[in-house]
Order: sequence, then C-alpha cells, then structure tokens
Amino acid sequence: MSQQSGGQPNIEVHQASLTRSEIDPGQSVGVRVTVENTGSADGETTLSMQIGNTGTSETVRVGAGQTKTVTLGMQVDKAGEQIARVNGERIGTLTVGDTTSQGPILPPDVLGIAGIGLGALAYLGGWVYVINQSPRLQRFFGLFTEWLTGLIVIVLFVGLLIVLGVGPLLAVSVAALVMIGIHLGQWLI
Repeated sequence: MSQQSGGQPNIEVHQASLTRSEIDPGQSVGVRVTVENTGSADGETTLSMQIGNTGTSETVRVGAGQTKTVTLGMQVDKAGEQIARVNGERIGTLTVGDTTSQGPILPPDVLGIAGIGLGALAYLGGWVYVINQSPRLQRFFGLFTEWLTGLIVIVLFVGLLIVLGVGPLLAVSVAALVMIGIHLGQWLI
C-alpha cells in the first residue's frame, strides 16, 4: 500500500461493548470503544453511539500506530429493550427498567376476544343450566347438553392455561386429556 508524503491516519473501531446490560430509566450507561490508528499520521474520528432512538457522539484523537479505549456515556429514559449501536453497528441490547411486568400477558386485542368468548360461554352455560332444570328440554336436547357442558369446560380450561402463559397447543392437549378422563370416569362408574 503506497503512502502519500506526510502519511495518512487509518482509524478503525476494533471493539465496542456496553458497560452494563440492565439499567433503570433515567440512569446512564456507558459504551466502551477501542479504536486503533494503523496509519502513519495522527488523526481524529467521530464515534457515534445510539441506544434506541437516542444518540450522542464524541470526537477522539488517536496517534499514529496507537490504540485508544474511550467510554461514551448517555442517559436513557425510555423503558424496554433498547438496541445499542456504535457507528451504526449493533453491539448489544440494553434492558431499561423491569420489562417482565410491562402490561398484560396477552395483547389487548387477544384479551378482548377472550372476553367475548368467555361471555358467550357464560351465556351457553346459562342455557345448559336452564335445560337441566326442565325435563321437557332435557328430553328434547338429550346428550347435547352433556357435550355442550364438556365443551364449555374445555374452552374455559384452555383459556385459563393460555392466560397463565402455557402455549396454546399444550393447553388444548391438557384440556382434551382432562375431558377424556372425565368422560371415561363417567362411563366406568
């Protein structure tokens, strides 16, 4: 590689890392950056640090053939998982605040649908109760009420398991096994 007379700086970022992986909103975090000048002249480079949508920058002077480590600091106010970058390159993720207790387990639209479903099940459950109180309706609907009651129990059980954080497939499987056990128990008795 040919050099111009007087030489040129060649400054590169070699390593960058967060000084902490978790902070509370309003606290500061640092990014430790190591830069190296492999050129034959002193030079400057601007290091830009971005966490989420907030950023800062600092100009660093590095002598020819020298390596320098600097720490850039910034206050972060927004809670949640924030991506940290130096000069546009992702260097890690910063957790700001307690992200485990932010909002409901399920998104509001899913909870709304679940509420409508539970309301419909309560309505059907009321009809099952009314049918079971009337001999005439029992004769008319027959075994349908037993299966409807079983379906209501399964759906309520699945809904409860999903809200508690169990995966939908596992919730349906467990509920089906419970209902099979109930019906086998009734058949054997």
